[in-house]
Amino acid sequence: MVRKFLGYSRLERRLVVQAWLALTLVRILLWVLPYRRVEAWLIKPAAQVPGRATPAEIARSITRASTLVPAATCLVQALAGSWLIRRAGGIAELRFGVAKDHAGFKAHAWLEGEGRILIGGRTAADYSMLAPADDGRR
Repeated sequence: MVRKFLGYSRLERRLVVQAWLALTLVRILLWVLPYRRVEAWLIKPAAQVPGRATPAEIARSITRASTLVPAATCLVQALAGSWLIRRAGGIAELRFGVAKDHAGFKAHAWLEGEGRILIGGRTAADYSMLAPADDGRR
């Protein structure tokens, strides 16, 4: 794993470290705070940090770093990715879906941007997307 990391470009290494930090922060926040508070803090317009990273590059770094963070679920990855992409000046939309299987309901979160699914796309097609809630906050 270290050898693979060292084989990344300087930008990729920086992005993976940022992604690891963001994933860890989001995971801890979701353990100690209600989802709505975490979402409100992460999804609000962020102070932009100049950088050359595209939303696709940030999404790839989230996917790479997620293997290093325990319990980095689809929700954790989508929230962390959204936060980093917004900080880089990009646009990303958090999506939720549900699916029914033999054991009941399953849920999934993914991130869309640049006209495609950036994070969580491997299984997103298996879920029916929920309509965004209009609770007056956005």
